[in-house]
Amino acid sequence: MTDSHTRRSLLRYGAYGAAAAALAGTAASWDRLTAADIPGRDDGSLVVATLGPAYGPAAVRTLTEGFAEQYPDIKLRINAVQAVDWSDFFAKILTQIAAGTAPDLVYVATEGVQLFAQRLGVPLDRWVRRDADELREYFADVHPSLVESMMYEGSLYQLPVEFNAADMYLNRQVLRRAGADRPPADWTRDEFTALLRRMKKSSDSHFTPYFWTNRLWGGVVPWLFANGTNLLAESKAPGGDWLWDTFYPADQRQGRGGGFRWTTPQATGARFEETYEYLASLIEEGLCTRPEGGNGQNLVGVFSTGRVGVTPAGGFWAGGLHQAGMPADRYDVQYFPRWRTQRHQFGGAGYALLRTSKRQEEAWEFIKYAARKDTLTRLFTTNQTTPARRSMLTADRYRETGPDHWRVFYDTLDRFPDTGPIPAPPQVAEVEQVLLKHIGNQEEQWLLRAVAGQEAIRPEIDSLYDAFEHPRSARPGLPLLPPEEARRYAADVRGRALDVLEAAAFHGTRLTESGFAFGMIAQHEQQHDETMLITHQLRRGPQVLTAPDPDPVPLFTGASEVLVPGGPFTMGTSDEPWALDNERPAHRREVASFFIDTTPVTNAAYQAFIEDGGYDESRWWTAEGWAHIRRNSIRAPLFWRRDGRQWLRRRFGVTEVVPPDEPVLHVCWYEADAYARWAGRRLPTEAEWEKAARHDPAGDRAMRYPWGDADPGPEHANLGQRHLRPAPAGSYPAGESPLGVRQLIGDVWEWTASDFLPYPGFRAFPYKEYSEVFFGPEYKVLRGGSFAVDPVACRGTFRNWDLPIRRQIFSGFRTARSEDV
Repeated sequence: MTDSHTRRSLLRYGAYGAAAAALAGTAASWDRLTAADIPGRDDGSLVVATLGPAYGPAAVRTLTEGFAEQYPDIKLRINAVQAVDWSDFFAKILTQIAAGTAPDLVYVATEGVQLFAQRLGVPLDRWVRRDADELREYFADVHPSLVESMMYEGSLYQLPVEFNAADMYLNRQVLRRAGADRPPADWTRDEFTALLRRMKKSSDSHFTPYFWTNRLWGGVVPWLFANGTNLLAESKAPGGDWLWDTFYPADQRQGRGGGFRWTTPQATGARFEETYEYLASLIEEGLCTRPEGGNGQNLVGVFSTGRVGVTPAGGFWAGGLHQAGMPADRYDVQYFPRWRTQRHQFGGAGYALLRTSKRQEEAWEFIKYAARKDTLTRLFTTNQTTPARRSMLTADRYRETGPDHWRVFYDTLDRFPDTGPIPAPPQVAEVEQVLLKHIGNQEEQWLLRAVAGQEAIRPEIDSLYDAFEHPRSARPGLPLLPPEEARRYAADVRGRALDVLEAAAFHGTRLTESGFAFGMIAQHEQQHDETMLITHQLRRGPQVLTAPDPDPVPLFTGASEVLVPGGPFTMGTSDEPWALDNERPAHRREVASFFIDTTPVTNAAYQAFIEDGGYDESRWWTAEGWAHIRRNSIRAPLFWRRDGRQWLRRRFGVTEVVPPDEPVLHVCWYEADAYARWAGRRLPTEAEWEKAARHDPAGDRAMRYPWGDADPGPEHANLGQRHLRPAPAGSYPAGESPLGVRQLIGDVWEWTASDFLPYPGFRAFPYKEYSEVFFGPEYKVLRGGSFAVDPVACRGTFRNWDLPIRRQIFSGFRTARSEDV
């Protein structure tokens, strides 16, 4: 990267921001559960909540009065919940649930569809199946792309009622001034750039050819889509065949699935960087707004008065321009330009039914009513959006407001079948809430002070967030920053860090080489996100976090163990840019031949150890381990309890039967070691684990991951809190090592037999307290990451360590044996 705007954007939306978007960092939302805008207690109404004033008074009357005519026995109330974003809205809905005043339905846009579906929503599948005949007319009138965007992990959660695709609005006055015509439908990025230059040349210094905002919808994502990439790796969930087969002809259901999945960040990809380089070049040439200046608040005014030439927007802008007094013949619309593709982005909205509702049948009737053509016709009278129903887009609708080429709004979906929603995984609305307290302080110390040489912002709090100065037991009594003040501090730090990133040279010093300091802070943040998830698991109370389960797999019937041939291999790394000091340097290590389990030890296997009296016989335990379990009355993994003849476990607030085929979880090192002895085996050494995970015998080389050097994808491993549990043993065959060992990355941290010690040639960097002070026999090494770990903080060389008594972490293990045993 050579351009400062590209660097800033990449940090905000790329490797840093998008990596966080793949996480389920929810702790910050809980600080907001003190919202004051809780509506009145239950009065028997069916309650619909909207984010802010989504509907004006006239629209509210239209909905309530029309619904009352159809359903006189159902009282309807629409509440506007004031919130700054979808995370805030979600938190306030949780507040209402806790207070017993929860709505039955929420009006949710694309940015919040998966967030609500995963945690609070009810699939509509059973009602849609039941009322299929009644709904055929609706689905025949609604494009399947809109329906698919409202699905999550195979189920439909909303009926779309409106949408807006990011097409390109053109000011005809400016076109005439530049001597240009409306561009053709298949115009290219280069033709777009040439048009901006003509506009600039024919206008004064107060004119801006292109207006864009550095945000998801209508700003960054359309260009990423056009360049054939995205913020996050995109795929489709399986399922939904029943819906497509029931309502859509073969040509429209081809390629459809059960909703979108957005996973691994792609911010380091060449096309991602190329996109930002292009936008940066437009800024440098004076052809568009700087992203920091493009907040859009006065965009309608400057466009309607001819001070902006083109801007991306959806059908909602037709109504906005009309209300601003812009005549219909003064503007027009065209598809977004082609780059490598001409894929467009859109956002939609509909009503989501909450699982806490006691009026679900009544709520379903409202959902159907709200999606009817007569309802939407009365509701959408001013072209403030694009109706999801194709038949509502007519010449009469746009005769007064314009534009002439109004068909572009819906034809975008037909002409470009791969057009899709903005990337919005369940956690996307919570990204901005993660940087609190200690995380912000670390970012300040390393990026602002160490890299940029700036003075401390809040020097008086440094010691408060020093983990070495205050043991865990003392931290609750410290005068830490209150949540709101912590957020302001973290926001200040992040803003300054963005400025530092613009000017930083990624060479010259070890701290800045290849952006190491920024990578270190990114990993630090994600490690604390895993800690927050551990806190959720320790918390008692009802379920508040949900996520789809991993895909089921057939019972694994492959070989139970794999032979790893003896000989030297390269352990550690000297060239992984963001590797931490304890992973360095690369060195040759000799390992004798050994067998290692093909998969981690399962719950079923561990139950056999329990049933055989494993916790009652000291011969399986080290002296320290035996003393520990007797002193603490440990009889099973943490969170397990016996119920008659079966074992139950508590997982994020839900009590469930222990699944036999999942890797065992929440065991300490002593338990893992005892099981291995009982099984006639042992824990693998750290060197054995890494050879099994990284060594490619065909080329005698060390790989970054078991499957090769490519970054982890959803087909390789269970990472990033996409699932809040391990996947069944034998999952992810695409992620197995060359020798056939599976699930070495993700699912569960794996205890090894080794103490946490430095590699030969170790040098502490950038401070000795990161690793050096922990070296010694007190700590045992864990490898491989867990389902809670973000890919940015997980690789084949990554070393975790903890005390052998630790069980609340997401830890499991696999066993090994020497070849001659």
